[in-house]
Amino acid sequence: MVLALVLAAAASAAPAAPSFDAALLDVRRAVHLTRAAAAADKDAALASRLDRAAWDVQRHERDASSLRRELSMLKSRLSRYGAPRRGQPDSDPGLRWEVQRTGRDLQDHARALQWTLHEVRAIRQAITDKAPELVAPAGRLESQMRWLVSEERWVENEGRWFGFDLRRAGFHFEAFDYERAFRDAADRVRELEDETRQILAKVR
Repeated sequence: MVLALVLAAAASAAPAAPSFDAALLDVRRAVHLTRAAAAADKDAALASRLDRAAWDVQRHERDASSLRRELSMLKSRLSRYGAPRRGQPDSDPGLRWEVQRTGRDLQDHARALQWTLHEVRAIRQAITDKAPELVAPAGRLESQMRWLVSEERWVENEGRWFGFDLRRAGFHFEAFDYERAFRDAADRVRELEDETRQILAKVR
């Protein structure tokens, strides 16, 4: 009798086993928290990538500005240059080296834009839902992109007749390289501008 009373008291003191519904609710809550944490981590990583891309775009804008000054000075030298004839001294012996160096800089600029385009496109593809946390970094990228587009238009204007100037001075092969690099850089900037607009539209 005493043993039965003790067992009954112990049973009444023990906590009740959770119901199936309560256990299911706990599981769902844990899954929700896990997904929320994963989404937050993903947004933080994307925000960091957007900030790095904005920095890269700012660097491209500085490079384009430097190229524009180089092209302007080179164009002035080309206008005064005549391809040397047989037996005549070269009126500007350092010009060929400057033409080739600036051409390499222009090609490097176009390649760098291609790499940034690849990264920005990958970021855009990684964004699947609207994300208020990404609006600010996406806005910074789009703002920097406007500066790059403006500067690149000046470079494009400088390059509009640059091939003609090179050919007139006797730099026929270099003219083809310049024209291709001008075209590649302009195309990449247009694609970059479109990608940044798409990113901002997706996150808002």
